[in-house]
Amino acid sequence: MLNSDRFLDAFSTIEKYTRIAARAKPGDSFTGNVHRAAKYDATIRRYSDILIEYAQLRNAIVHGPRGERVLAEPNDEVVADIERIARLLAEPPPLDRFMNRSVTIMQADEPLLKAIRLFREATFSQIPVYRGKRFVGLLTTTAVVRWFGDHIQNGCVQVDSVRVEEVLGTGGEEKRYLFLPRQSTAFDVLEAFEDYQRRGQRLRAVLVTEHGKPDEGLLGIVTVWDLQAIYGVLGE
Repeated sequence: MLNSDRFLDAFSTIEKYTRIAARAKPGDSFTGNVHRAAKYDATIRRYSDILIEYAQLRNAIVHGPRGERVLAEPNDEVVADIERIARLLAEPPPLDRFMNRSVTIMQADEPLLKAIRLFREATFSQIPVYRGKRFVGLLTTTAVVRWFGDHIQNGCVQVDSVRVEEVLGTGGEEKRYLFLPRQSTAFDVLEAFEDYQRRGQRLRAVLVTEHGKPDEGLLGIVTVWDLQAIYGVLGE
């Protein structure tokens, strides 16, 4: 099959997807559909610029009949890329493919010493904290270290009676997380981490519940350490 045929097949898949996502009317342009769909769809948002560039290439290709001499024949790299995007639009990788389901949680009134032991024995650096079934914050190793720094007296720190809730939010850590619903995709996760980065902040964790609400049972967690696997699956 010619590269131009493969390109047009992939572009047709993308065009159908964007028309549905944009709730397009007859006669709406591809570019307009991309811009409208990008307001609601994280996958389209991620690839909107390159899709508009590919639309210009498609316009050059379709001036010639399929299977015959065309005005532009895309190279292998372009064809592989548009086919990749078409596959990702058709089946975006689900968030739960990357989340860690074995999440250690703590209650707000539990001893800080217990959290310190957990941090020492495990590989994670944050623990979701609850009061009963209600989420109240994310305890991080950074918050613990800063709390220690604020409470050193004569080279010592008394922690025997300290509860987890007393350390929550130390050093502005309380807002470095967000909740996403289970039905989210890898693109929603990447967008969340990258949005924080653009603002000069660091998102520590995405917490996953059924509908993305803090008062629901925690289903899993995604941290910055999981991003490499996501980028790998997306081919980026």
